[in-house]
Amino acid sequence: LLEVLRVDRALLLAAHVGDLLVELAEVRRRGHRVDFPSYRPGELTAIGAALAGRDGDGWDEDAAEELASICTHVVREGWIDELGNGRFIRTLYEKSCAYRDLRLSLLREPPGREDLATLRLPDLVQAYGELIDGRG
Repeated sequence: LLEVLRVDRALLLAAHVGDLLVELAEVRRRGHRVDFPSYRPGELTAIGAALAGRDGDGWDEDAAEELASICTHVVREGWIDELGNGRFIRTLYEKSCAYRDLRLSLLREPPGREDLATLRLPDLVQAYGELIDGRG
């Protein structure tokens, strides 16, 4: 079953990429811009969780709640496209990791495995502050 799912995803991805390439060729020929729909808050939150999970990380409970709140806020304020839509959540995750690493580097004791793989609220808040610097 797992192998079938992998094949189905690969075929779906290949079909999507093929359609996208045809569409991009048409855009190039016509000189139009392709508008991709903005992600909704739940989708952004899920992407953030998936990115962390893919890398063996996770958001603690407080950070996960705040991540959902942040995603809702940037969409409601109409900032998501200016912030890069999907790129926003990826950058937020990457910056959160950087702030976690900085926080852990300041510990007197070596961090444990859980510390190394957990993104906490202060990591997220600092990353978000950096990304929205100058906005309300």
